[in-house]
Amino acid sequence: MTQELKPQRNPALRCTDGLADTMKIERHEIEETTIEAFADKNGLVMEVRERRKPVGDPSRYYAHFKSAEAREGTCCLIGLFGNGRTPEEAIAEYASVISLRTLIIDAMTKERREIEVPRLSANDALSEGAGK
Repeated sequence: MTQELKPQRNPALRCTDGLADTMKIERHEIEETTIEAFADKNGLVMEVRERRKPVGDPSRYYAHFKSAEAREGTCCLIGLFGNGRTPEEAIAEYASVISLRTLIIDAMTKERREIEVPRLSANDALSEGAGK
């Protein structure tokens, strides 16, 4: 995205550096999307499981993408998940945990895939859960 900005100049300062009144700026921002759109785009399945915990327990549910692990450093894979009182809270936490990481899907198979995760939000999941 290219944008023109007019610099704010302090009238008390004399500008003799020859700068133009406008400056072009190219912004290169990190992609941002919902976890639902990310899953659809990459053919991922969200698994949500309930633990034997009382209603209201903060880790009653956990969520993760099926067959997904995350790269830790240059050579290690770790399993990540999100916890929550509800399935929606678990998905929202998982979105936060995997944002800006590399996911490895089906790591030890011929179908192995590596996916760079954009900045994720779970707004859709949370709003759907609020109506239940």
